[in-house]
Amino acid sequence: MALTAASLLVVLAAAFVLVVAAVHAALTARDQHQQTSTLGRGTEEWTVLKQAVGDIVNDQDDVEPYAYAQWIAFELSYTGEGSLCVQNASLEWGKWYDYPDEDREIAAPNGQAIAPGSILYVAASGRENSPSGTEGTFEIWSSTLKIAHFHFDCPWSGSNKLEINRFSTQYVFDFSTAPSSGPIGLLPLHIYAK
Repeated sequence: MALTAASLLVVLAAAFVLVVAAVHAALTARDQHQQTSTLGRGTEEWTVLKQAVGDIVNDQDDVEPYAYAQWIAFELSYTGEGSLCVQNASLEWGKWYDYPDEDREIAAPNGQAIAPGSILYVAASGRENSPSGTEGTFEIWSSTLKIAHFHFDCPWSGSNKLEINRFSTQYVFDFSTAPSSGPIGLLPLHIYAK
């Protein structure tokens, strides 16, 4: 009987050690997440860490699509001669998608044309299960002239930023302001040639 009690004590001690290790790992992951949150973002490890913390804290069944809620879609239209095109599109964070289907990821919209009377959607969102939002830039060009540079930041938390820098006075832009937080959403933007 003494051997059985000793065996039971060893098993209980081992189980206790495993529970303590699991709790320690969860707390360490949470602390790393909080520390990384204050340091900024910009690496793939950030996505993996935030997804792991979400899985630990929320249990996988409770994880929401997180950054799918953080999105922007420029609805670009043009009135003028010839076509305009998107160039130098890049994302610091998130993904390009085929508006309105956030599940359909696409390549950067470089080279996409905005013909007179047509509409081109340039859309980006955060990645599923990653509380990161989306941030990126693109430019609008005529054949040889840079017309405007766009920078957008729709973070998981904090304030949205939308900057449109015009490089040509030959074009006029008509658009609404972006909301200060949450998804920027659909942003119609019409470009007129003077």
